[in-house]
Amino acid sequence: MNTPTPIKSRSRRWIVGITVLAVAIAAGLWWWQGGALPPDNGATGSSAAPADPETAQTAVVAAHADQAPWRQFAATHPVLLVVTDADWPWAERQRAVNDLATAALTPELLAACFDYLRSPVPAEEKPAMLERAIRNDLLNVLRTRTDETLALVPVLAEQAADPAQDSALRDYALQHLATWAPRLPEAEQQLAVETLCDTLKAREASYAGTALLGLYDMSNRETRTVSLPGLDLPAEAIRIATDKSMGLHSRIGALALCQQMQVASDDLVALALNWQTDSTLPEPARRAASAYLSQRSR
Repeated sequence: MNTPTPIKSRSRRWIVGITVLAVAIAAGLWWWQGGALPPDNGATGSSAAPADPETAQTAVVAAHADQAPWRQFAATHPVLLVVTDADWPWAERQRAVNDLATAALTPELLAACFDYLRSPVPAEEKPAMLERAIRNDLLNVLRTRTDETLALVPVLAEQAADPAQDSALRDYALQHLATWAPRLPEAEQQLAVETLCDTLKAREASYAGTALLGLYDMSNRETRTVSLPGLDLPAEAIRIATDKSMGLHSRIGALALCQQMQVASDDLVALALNWQTDSTLPEPARRAASAYLSQRSR
């Protein structure tokens, strides 16, 4: 399985410290540190009248219930057809994704987009990588139009928790929920936070690590912070890092985050001492261990 690609965007002041980022990238956890934040009000260049979020969400749900399979709809929509058809040149597909930033987002179009986002990726490695990348770009565009796309939040929450989904797409869903949460209305924000908190228990792949860094990111932004009552991030980071049943990539990310948060723990010291000299572990694990021990020795 290929490493999830980062969400594109401008640099941001709230990016996790450079050591955490370097270790996370090396570990295969690219996260969303480059993730695109939509405009504060979700505005775009569209000339369409602003949609009422609740009405728009209800309309998408209704359209999904009544609609034919997404491929049939895509065949009738000139932009979505290009976005979803792997036979089109890559540059044309990317251009079509960007066109959706100003297109009229009808309930039927959104319902088809959501079903496409959850559809299987190709089995071959390169086509799968390209397909994941185009879907990541599509999610970036949809998030810029929050008032019209709130129905995407439960779609991402379901995708993140669905073991039948492509593992990279599940990781993307977590990344986008974390990046989007500060701009969401209360109900959708709560769902995003609950999904990330629930994922901290996930033992497979890098899901717990993605969720942990997402929650840390939300709690440390200089603006639009999200309240996380009852969540002890240092304790969760220690638990994930020291639990041998958790995915190794999640454990590496958690240890790196403990260094960033300057968490002192005898258990972490013991773990880092063990990892530092364990030649069977990947280099990112030894690097995270050395960085943690170096900080504790100061």
